[in-house]
Amino acid sequence: MRKGQFILLIALMLGICMFFCARMLQRPHAGEAPPWEDQIMLPELKWLRERLGLDERQFARVQELHVSYRPRCRELCQRISHAEESLMQVLSDPGKDATEALQEAASVRLECQKAMLDHIRQTAACMDPQQAKDYFNTVLPHFLGIRHCCELEPRPSN
Repeated sequence: MRKGQFILLIALMLGICMFFCARMLQRPHAGEAPPWEDQIMLPELKWLRERLGLDERQFARVQELHVSYRPRCRELCQRISHAEESLMQVLSDPGKDATEALQEAASVRLECQKAMLDHIRQTAACMDPQQAKDYFNTVLPHFLGIRHCCELEPRPSN
C-alpha cells in the first residue's frame, strides 16, 4: 500500500511541475509578442497584408496598432457583456421599465463603435490612398454589419 501512495505522490508532483513549466514556457519574454498573437491574430493581418500589398513598414505599423488596440477592445467587450446582462435582468421582469438599461447598452455599443472606427481610421492612415480605400471597402461592411456589397463612393443619381 505504501508503494502505491508513493507512486501517486510522485505522479502528482510531476504533474504540478509540468503544469508550471508549460505556463512559464508560454509567457513571452520582455519585448516579445505573446504566443497567441502569431497563432490567432496575426494570420488575419497577414491576409490583410497580402490583400492590400502592404510593405514591411506599413505591415509593422498595422501589427502595432492591432496589438495595442486589443486591451481597449477587451474592456469594451466586457462592458457590453455587462450591459447586456443587466438589460436581460430588467427584461426578465415584465413590470420593470427597460428604458434606462436599453440606453446604457446602446451607449456602450456606441462607444465601442466609435473606438473601433477610430482604430480603423488609424490603421488606414498607414496606407497609401488606394490601399486605404480597399481597406475601408473590405472592413467597413463587416464593422457596420452590412450584409451586402458596399461601395464607399457616392452612387450616381438617376
